[in-house]
Amino acid sequence: MNQTELNTIVVFAIIWFGSLVTITRFELKYGEPEDIGGRPDYDENLDLIKVFQIVIGIFVLIAITSLIGKMKTGILYIPQPPPPLFALQTTAQTAIHNSFWQVFVVSPAEENLRLSLAVYLIKRLEGVFGESAIMGFRFNEVFGAGFPTIAWGMLHGQLAYAGDVISVVAAIVAGMVLYVFLQISNSLLVPVGIHAGYNIVVLLLSGGI
Repeated sequence: MNQTELNTIVVFAIIWFGSLVTITRFELKYGEPEDIGGRPDYDENLDLIKVFQIVIGIFVLIAITSLIGKMKTGILYIPQPPPPLFALQTTAQTAIHNSFWQVFVVSPAEENLRLSLAVYLIKRLEGVFGESAIMGFRFNEVFGAGFPTIAWGMLHGQLAYAGDVISVVAAIVAGMVLYVFLQISNSLLVPVGIHAGYNIVVLLLSGGI
């Protein structure tokens, strides 16, 4: 394992753990989130409705990717997994290893980070804009969730396509799509599933799995 691979593991571990601690502290302080107020739940079990939402979300991201002709590379930066602890003998083993990395490390870490930042900013901005709202979203949520979503999309686009404005914009739109599904489902598991599923589809098409 080289230094870059080790750094990748450390960074995602810190993001995942730190964000989860933040969300947990928020729940302990303000109680179980029951409404769409920027505090969707993350500890509910998946049901058929959420699985359906995940499938629809994956297709939406694929549609956005197809529109700009990036199906073989995707519109999001997809971190590659570190080398396995044991030699992989078959294609199936490699696919399982790569999928495990996307499902249980990359996607939860990134979605946890975005949600924890959104939760913090939404709460900090509460009362600043009164009851003003746009398209059903309160202004504190628009700005509180909008900033980490746009920053996340810009970072993804920059890492994957430095200088390609269309791809960066597409990555930002993908971030907004994930946030919309977060609000529709009121569960963090849905955007995590969409994110992981999309990454796996792109890796399959590009030969990365």
